[in-house]
Amino acid sequence: MTSSPEKRIRDSFHALVRLAGEGYGYFTTTQARKTGYSWASLKNHLDRGRIRRVARGVYRLLSVPTDRHSQEREVLLQAGDRAVLSHESALAIHNLSDIIPHKIHISLPRSARWRSFADPVVRVHFVSSPIPRSDVETIDGMPVTKPARTIVDCIEDHSTPEQMQMAVTAALQKGVISGSELGRIAENRKSYVRKWLAEYANDDKLAI
Repeated sequence: MTSSPEKRIRDSFHALVRLAGEGYGYFTTTQARKTGYSWASLKNHLDRGRIRRVARGVYRLLSVPTDRHSQEREVLLQAGDRAVLSHESALAIHNLSDIIPHKIHISLPRSARWRSFADPVVRVHFVSSPIPRSDVETIDGMPVTKPARTIVDCIEDHSTPEQMQMAVTAALQKGVISGSELGRIAENRKSYVRKWLAEYANDDKLAI
């Protein structure tokens, strides 16, 4: 017995709900395609007002409430699965700074296929090779650089000394960084990064 068109639509929508639920309401056409979702089904839900296109190839299921990281999720999905939230955006995610970033910072390997953002609030940091998995964690479904990597990245990006002192102090108090970890990550960075960390260590605040 064949199912009715309405039942097929309902079944496809339930599949879409499961997919979107894994991404806090967001999904891409590529993700939908991998689950066997057709463009015709996607367009049907678009026409019915169940989903909304938020960027090229990125959609949101409207029945799922947005959260405070919705903009970051949209940017990460646009940038592709090799993108990672980093620098001041990661600092804010880890609650290591009281400064609200004016831009959304992501890191991408130079070899990644890249479509530039028209949105001026997005800042992309290109890295020579993919960030090691050991330097990345998942927070609220988003890939984010870990605290030690984040701090070294911010120092190298010339974040203010006051902000970095606050971040290092907070991270030490929370027990989420160690001197050896910072030293490992900073080993191949610019000399001024290592100098900053050495001066901080000389104040007996950090054992590198």
